[in-house]
Amino acid sequence: MSKQVKHWLDGALPLIRAIAKAIEKKRGVINDLNLFPVPDGDTGTNLSMMLSAMVADLAKMPRRISSAEAIRAVARSANMHAKGNSGTILAAIIVGAAEILEGAETLSPEIVAQALENANRKARSRVMNPTEGTMLTVIKDMAETARRCCDEGVESAKEMAKPVLQAAINATDESEAIMREVLGKSRVGKDAGAYGLTTMVETAVRKVLTDLDDLGDWSANGEADTYYSESEYDHDWIPGTPLYCTEFVLIAEKESGIDEEAIYDFLQGIGDCAQFNYYSGTAKVHVHTNSPDQVLKYFLQLGELSEVEVHNMRLQSEEAQAKSAGTLESVRFVGSLGVVAVASGEGASQLLSELGVDEIVDGGQSNNPEVKDLYDAIRKVDARVVLVFPGNKNVILAARQAAEMVQNESEGKIEVKLVPTVDYAQTVNALLLLPDSADKTVDYDELVKQMTDEANSTKSALIAKAAKDYSDGRFDVFEGQFLSLVKDKIVAVSDNILAAIVLSLRELSPTADGAITIYLGADFKASAKILRSMISDRYPNATVDLVWTGQSVYDAIVSAT
Repeated sequence: MSKQVKHWLDGALPLIRAIAKAIEKKRGVINDLNLFPVPDGDTGTNLSMMLSAMVADLAKMPRRISSAEAIRAVARSANMHAKGNSGTILAAIIVGAAEILEGAETLSPEIVAQALENANRKARSRVMNPTEGTMLTVIKDMAETARRCCDEGVESAKEMAKPVLQAAINATDESEAIMREVLGKSRVGKDAGAYGLTTMVETAVRKVLTDLDDLGDWSANGEADTYYSESEYDHDWIPGTPLYCTEFVLIAEKESGIDEEAIYDFLQGIGDCAQFNYYSGTAKVHVHTNSPDQVLKYFLQLGELSEVEVHNMRLQSEEAQAKSAGTLESVRFVGSLGVVAVASGEGASQLLSELGVDEIVDGGQSNNPEVKDLYDAIRKVDARVVLVFPGNKNVILAARQAAEMVQNESEGKIEVKLVPTVDYAQTVNALLLLPDSADKTVDYDELVKQMTDEANSTKSALIAKAAKDYSDGRFDVFEGQFLSLVKDKIVAVSDNILAAIVLSLRELSPTADGAITIYLGADFKASAKILRSMISDRYPNATVDLVWTGQSVYDAIVSAT
């Protein structure tokens, strides 16, 4: 085996370590790009954990090891530690390349092209329904570019590195348009898996090339353009689909006993999203199924199992919804401005924090905080100017009293300004006017006026379940029905929460191309997908957002512009 190949293999551990560091640094960016956090976890986190485990495995390898053994160790480690769909596809790519590199005598352009082509074949053969605009497109375009370089007569693998990387970058950039078409959405960005794979390729290429400045914003230290899906609810677990995400490593007792076609038939018959990635006695198995016990029993006949994980995707979906309440970038203040708001519910509080609220007082309808609670929160902010958002008409007086107490005790050194919001939607809309920083030139009186005007112009309806029979002369409400309140007046009554929301929107009269936001409460049990469809059918040009709040009084708060 030539020195060229030996040198490349000798650098495998530091190369993979560098790639792992790059992905760890980009983990948050990749997770933000990820549109499918359920059922297999966040892409950035999965890839980072997988690569870190591979680094640990390879660090334990003996110093004296053949090139073929080193390549097999890399492939086996990738298979052992693959997590989720993106991780399993990445493992298939590594395994596909390893099958060619293992027997190579030189790292020639032809060998690189063959390795990438086999990686592409392996990855696509391991996915039941290949989707373009993902990792699969990136590896395909890399393979096609490598083959074209060979056809054009490039003389070294190093000479191929830059065009192959450029192909990966182009495929990732184009994934944005593909995802928009596939998902039928406008607010969609680059595919998370594609971006992750390209980051890995770029890190590897930078180990051998330094003249990459003309590749634009793509660098190991750069940032991705992040977009957010209109609602994470679009990607949660759907009743009627397999419940358990099941994945594990199979260590085959007899390699000759592995019938991949029969295994695929079994997996496809027992679930969906099946992947079986086999290499040199080790396989990574991934499937969504209602019968994980039968899957494990089947594969125990073929060998030993390791790294067994069975996740309930319905529970994962609920956890993801709770974590994805806020989809707006965090606004944090430096200097003299502080913000206090009143709200209840984990999701509601998280979104307010991301919008720049420093202290959140638990409370709202039927749970009015004491003056002391508000006073303590204002003092805790420790800022020269503090904005307070009561979020409920019954909290305004207490907030005003707390503000006066703080100002008097500080002898005017602290200014507390009230933005008299009366519901959660008003608070959120007013907070959107916060400046990016506490600039000393900000006219806070004018800012409060603008926020108050924005809150007052917010059209919102509160949807709650009636606790008893009631009649206001216009509507007869029976206990258990859903009633919609606009400015404390009943405007709609329905036995169905979705119908109540739609009737509320009719009353609010959103503009044709306006924004509709539904803040969902803890007791909202209906289908978010059906709700989105019902709204989109009636307001096709409006922007629709569903935000989980977790607050317990209202099943939903409807806001429209």
